[in-house]
Amino acid sequence: MPPSDIADALPLLRCLGGNSPFLSSLALRQPTAIRDVWTRGPDDAFAHVLSSLTHVNILAKRAEIAAALRQTKREAALVIAIADIGGLWPLETVTGALSRLAEATIGLALRHLLGTAHAAHEITLSDPEHPDTDCGFVALGMGKLGAAELNYSSDIDLILIYDASAPAYASGRAANNIGSFTSRLARDLVTLMEARDANGYVFRTDLRLRPDPAATPPAVALQSALTYYESMGQNWERTAMLKARPVAGDLGLGQRFLHAIRPFVWRRGLDFAAVADIHAMKRRINAAKKLTRDPAGHLGGFNVKLGEGGIREVEFIAQTLQVVWGGRDPSLRLRATLPALARLTEKGHLSPTASARLSESYRFLRQVEHRLQMVNDRQTHTLPEQESDLAQIACFMGYPDLASFLFNLRWHLQQVRASYHDVFEVTGAAPELDFRGDDPDASATADQLRDMGFTDPARVINCVRQWYAGRVRALRSSRAQELMNTVLPAVVAELAKQPDPDEAFGRFDRFISALPAGVQPMSLFHHNPILLERLAAVLGAAPRLADHLTRYPNAMEGLLSS
Repeated sequence: MPPSDIADALPLLRCLGGNSPFLSSLALRQPTAIRDVWTRGPDDAFAHVLSSLTHVNILAKRAEIAAALRQTKREAALVIAIADIGGLWPLETVTGALSRLAEATIGLALRHLLGTAHAAHEITLSDPEHPDTDCGFVALGMGKLGAAELNYSSDIDLILIYDASAPAYASGRAANNIGSFTSRLARDLVTLMEARDANGYVFRTDLRLRPDPAATPPAVALQSALTYYESMGQNWERTAMLKARPVAGDLGLGQRFLHAIRPFVWRRGLDFAAVADIHAMKRRINAAKKLTRDPAGHLGGFNVKLGEGGIREVEFIAQTLQVVWGGRDPSLRLRATLPALARLTEKGHLSPTASARLSESYRFLRQVEHRLQMVNDRQTHTLPEQESDLAQIACFMGYPDLASFLFNLRWHLQQVRASYHDVFEVTGAAPELDFRGDDPDASATADQLRDMGFTDPARVINCVRQWYAGRVRALRSSRAQELMNTVLPAVVAELAKQPDPDEAFGRFDRFISALPAGVQPMSLFHHNPILLERLAAVLGAAPRLADHLTRYPNAMEGLLSS
């Protein structure tokens, strides 16, 4: 409920004015939005703002549509900020409102473009007053928009798909070149959403998640998209599709498309290949952004989204476990992060302690992210470098001083990092592997292993010698030993890349020991280097999944199915 007296709003207004030039300007420009929050409550105030879009004439001039979209964005942004800063809405309501705003504005922009195309006899709509109906063009919301968890100053990721066989394209001038028409439609949609004018902008819009963006037009034909995902889709695209959702246009077309690619996204077998690729993606992000700094150190300039212990690590935990187990369990196919963590815990794939810790820290870090973006309406996730600017963010977060804010922030980063290690990178002691040397001590081999990162080469060497001595059932035949001798250097090299090479090799030893036969797996390793790379990543990064693979070796086929 809103405060009963407008005077109660003064502390909040001082917070807006003292910490955010962007919100200060909005408050001066849209004073009625502040009044509505305090007199009607944030839910009704937000609904009232969105309702204004339903009264816009879709056949109005382009400039009028653009002005209406930007006016709605300004008012809604202020209402949402007040509800967030004032503690009137929890995180899910804040991010949900931002996502509903994006959907509503995309929807109006697309209805306008389709309606004017019909009026100009370019296409023939079945219901011109409701241009979305069977229009054969859909906007899929991806990422945080698809999951209804947009951040305060978020870009929106879209994939635009059209069905050339839709009745709307059967007659009219566009029928002669549907691809050209839909490409122009896509470009006009992006311009309406992100072009800046005196009224500001609506949402920055990104179409680069579509199939092969360097070689495809901005709107992709349905059949081309299906063919791409069936034959060339990559694991990162599967993870992206976890959150895909039709948000505007022909929603039925969007649902049919997502149903058609369900076998690509959700594999029936346990999908360990995704573990390797997602974990490698995180390492590449760290390397590219130089984000490996210790959260316990200085936090000026720290990226709360991509840095160690940040928002992305929580998302990666949820998405990885969903991809692995969701093929067999449809109940895990949730788009939003917090519900996914809860469901994974309910199904026994994440401990209650880790889930509670991750959820609490995710909420906190998203709040920090929002405050950073509210300052100047910038899509930033990076803490200020200067102590005075950091102190301003601490004040904006409601902390009495910088020290208490940094203490709490550091605690949450460490909690997330600990959970990430628990799920992906648990280290410890275990048996190992290596080459079969002629000298009894294998000193040269031991030195080589030590240089590669193994801390106990003697145990590795002893373990491998036991393999060659026939102590492991799968390696008793001469053919299996010959193949193992061929792939062993690659095995060692891949395991050495893992966070703890000794632990990763120990899991490999347990996996080999569980195999009923060795010729076929060793041959697969020899002819499919990617399989060995992915197996090593699973063994080195995901102990629970490695244990499952040891109990059910046939599940290794999931590492090839991508």
